[in-house]
Amino acid sequence: MKKQVRVALADFYALERRVCEDSYYQFFKIAWKRIPEVGNEPLVDNFHIRYLCEVLQKRIERVALLQPKDKDLIVNIPPRTLKTNIVSAFLNAWAWTKWPHLRFICASYSQPISEDINKRVLKIINSDWYRLLWGHVFKLTLSNSGQIDNDRGGERFATSITGSCTGKGCDVFILDDPLNPVDAESAAMRKQSIDFYTGVARSRLNNQNVGLRMLVMQRLHEEDMSGYLLEQEEGSWLRICLPATDDYPIYPRALAAFYRNGLLFPERLSREFLEIERRKSNFPGQYGQSPRPPEGNLFTQEMFEVVEEMPDTFDYMFATSDTAYKDKQNNDFTVCAVFGAKGQDLYLYDVARRKIKASDCEQFFRSFLSKYRHLYGFRSVYIEPKGHGIFLNQKFAAEHILVPSEKKLQEFYADRRLDKVQRANNILGHLSNWKVKVNAQIAGLGDLLDECYNFPKGKHDDFVDCLIDGVKLFKQNTLTAKSSRAVSNDLAREFRAKEY
Repeated sequence: MKKQVRVALADFYALERRVCEDSYYQFFKIAWKRIPEVGNEPLVDNFHIRYLCEVLQKRIERVALLQPKDKDLIVNIPPRTLKTNIVSAFLNAWAWTKWPHLRFICASYSQPISEDINKRVLKIINSDWYRLLWGHVFKLTLSNSGQIDNDRGGERFATSITGSCTGKGCDVFILDDPLNPVDAESAAMRKQSIDFYTGVARSRLNNQNVGLRMLVMQRLHEEDMSGYLLEQEEGSWLRICLPATDDYPIYPRALAAFYRNGLLFPERLSREFLEIERRKSNFPGQYGQSPRPPEGNLFTQEMFEVVEEMPDTFDYMFATSDTAYKDKQNNDFTVCAVFGAKGQDLYLYDVARRKIKASDCEQFFRSFLSKYRHLYGFRSVYIEPKGHGIFLNQKFAAEHILVPSEKKLQEFYADRRLDKVQRANNILGHLSNWKVKVNAQIAGLGDLLDECYNFPKGKHDDFVDCLIDGVKLFKQNTLTAKSSRAVSNDLAREFRAKEY
């Protein structure tokens, strides 16, 4: 009987070992249950736990198999969502069940925080459960809060943004909360964390073409490390953004379908809790993952409605633009936005937004507008007659591409004598009563909306110019249509009076 029990237990543990090795998500859940001193409380499962585990598993497997890298990873997620356990502590322990040779470096804003994460890794590895299942895979040769080494060449090194990694290389570099929330408003502290990345973290991968960098943090400021990487190393990072509520942009957008009653993790971040936190000025960053500068918010979320489907046809369509008309404006975007009007509703149909040289503007506009200028109801594209815009208007007019007359352009852009805030104020009344309906399929939609919400204190306002002009043109056309109808009605009444 005892032999049968031992065989059954051996089979059970062999099965559990295979399940955990095959799935980081299953390892996370089972380890949390088997090692109570790490979990501290029963695990409440949630969709984001499985999603992040599966994303991380694919990347660790790729690194272990020496497959070339596509992109590094940014995870923006609120506090108290198990982010450090998922992305750092449990991940390292799981990776060593199959690939004990992998080397990790983990950096946080302070050394004690990084060392605390190392202690969690040690609790998992030294647990009876882990040693029973994987004690034969490797043995620890060094185990302290600063560094963990094993006899298969694996290593985990803890440091901070003020620390050093001299002589250290790794396969996976984890930046876990590199900025203290209390330091978020300090330009010097933000620069310090970014300098650590550019001067230390970026060069620590043993193989730059294979190794993985991961940044996991709550957003704290427009110019925090996430903001820096998304702008300065655009295209090199895959961003996962999971705000506490679906009031804020979610990436990938498909994950919005898993929010429950608009909440990411209601068991930990309830609506009642979030309503209290919402009173704090840093709520959009920490919980919405969309940090906004002080004194912003001329535009509010209530002024926009993101819609999944656009009308099949519009009464008319048009485009507005903002050009970085000098080559030296290498930090500005050239933007072109296509709008559609349907009754009293204005739709933002599509947007192209790119940093380009003035000499590339013509091709930029041709390529983007070729999709729309032949559509029924497309009226015109408005390009400010300034700098390179003068050439573009003349060029397109000569080719019979729909651009307004020179006189009409001068009249339309006469309000450029006002600053952008004054021009924005001129459309706020309209937006307070009629939302702009925004196409959910627009690429980079979250960044565009963030630019509006951050205005006028945000880093960029190129799209805001397009929005202001789009709403202004829509208002003008609406007023003209109403005026025409009023004149027609007056003539009809006069005719009927004479007839009878």
